[in-house]
Amino acid sequence: STISTISTISTISTISTIGSAFLWHPDADEEATLRADWEDLADLVARGLGFAINARRGTWLQLRPKARDAQMVRRVDLVDADDVSIRPQGFYLRPALTAALLRRFVNLDAWEEPEGRS
Repeated sequence: STISTISTISTISTISTIGSAFLWHPDADEEATLRADWEDLADLVARGLGFAINARRGTWLQLRPKARDAQMVRRVDLVDADDVSIRPQGFYLRPALTAALLRRFVNLDAWEEPEGRS
């Protein structure tokens, strides 16, 4: 079963359980996957190669731009190389992991999408 992306406030308000919090602790497999993603991405950033990371890298964790727009840049000093300008980036959970967690803890599989939304 698939879950549709919830994209509007009106859609979110139709699902009363979205407001309920839950505490998630990754199991051993989830933690191993997240750790591998973190180590891979953090290693590239530490070596000054964060600018080369694309959105496809990482299984459940990704490095994405976090600036307001693409115009915002930051100068970075690289060891044994010229300085470069990069966009600020942050670590984010991939939507597939978030959807799986919501299905597991909030039972979104039982929710039917309102008519006309997909």
